[in-house]
Amino acid sequence: MKRDTKKYIAIGLVCFSLLFCFAAEGMTKDPDYPTRPIEFIITYGAGGTTDLSCRGLCEATSKLLPQPMIPINKIGASGVTGTALIKNAKPDGYTIGVFTQSPAFIIPFVQETPYDTLKDFTPIIHFGEYIYPLLVRADKPWKTWKELVEWARKNPGQIKVGTTGSKYTQVQGIALSRIELKENIKFTYIPFKSGPETLTALLGGTIDLYGSTVDTTTMDYLSMGKVRMLSFLSKSKLPGYEKLPNTDEIYGISVCNLIGVAGPKGLPPYVTKKLEEVLTKATADPSFVSLMKKMHTAIVYMTGEEMGKYIEKTYREQGQIIKRLKEEEVKK
Repeated sequence: MKRDTKKYIAIGLVCFSLLFCFAAEGMTKDPDYPTRPIEFIITYGAGGTTDLSCRGLCEATSKLLPQPMIPINKIGASGVTGTALIKNAKPDGYTIGVFTQSPAFIIPFVQETPYDTLKDFTPIIHFGEYIYPLLVRADKPWKTWKELVEWARKNPGQIKVGTTGSKYTQVQGIALSRIELKENIKFTYIPFKSGPETLTALLGGTIDLYGSTVDTTTMDYLSMGKVRMLSFLSKSKLPGYEKLPNTDEIYGISVCNLIGVAGPKGLPPYVTKKLEEVLTKATADPSFVSLMKKMHTAIVYMTGEEMGKYIEKTYREQGQIIKRLKEEEVKK
């Protein structure tokens, strides 16, 4: 009899535990999520490629939700400020944001950041890839990338390169530094605050080579014949320039790319699943596709799981690359 009593008590405890788990899940899971607006943090300023693509994504996503997804610009420290805000947000699905390459893969290896790229975020989807043309002013003597490299070899340090941010905080600077080692040449880097400022410097002759992202103004100057494209630092190329070799084809070197959406660590699975579902549909929205095409930004999709694996792989690769570049700089 005692044995049966113990048996029934044990069964009762198991049932109680299961009921408690189901009840707890019910309390944490909101079947009507979202019940209020979702804040989407954009880590760069208004009007740029990242800002416009994220605003387009938010607009397309809002059509699929009972509440709007509201873009909010939080700029500073080459994207670190906004990225830290995503990390520190409450993991309830009401604050997410864009996750890009410099704050994710580059800056953590050159200065201390208030987050850990691999531990502090929940990847949701990856949706885009920047295109990085290498431009010179049209009246410069170099018609091809090979001609510029040969001139640079004979004139060390004379090619002035404009980048948005310092050499080791931007993917362009990292890629061009690797090319310098491959070709045994030396560039001089001049940092600027924005792409438009860098382009103005190129047109004014302050710099010789511009290695930033494509925007509408850049395309206008290309069509007017005021600038010439020599190559691409990205694997993706602009339509109409597919025959132009990129640095990956020449050297096996290209910029790392990341335009994704992430939330803080610990997002509930039902929130992550819901966000991945609606954001995925938003990337196929005709208005979003049209916007990305207009901005000359490639749509490159990954699920949250795929994005997580890509982040881990690329983070470790970039860490090794930056370490080698610093060691080579010390040797010089």
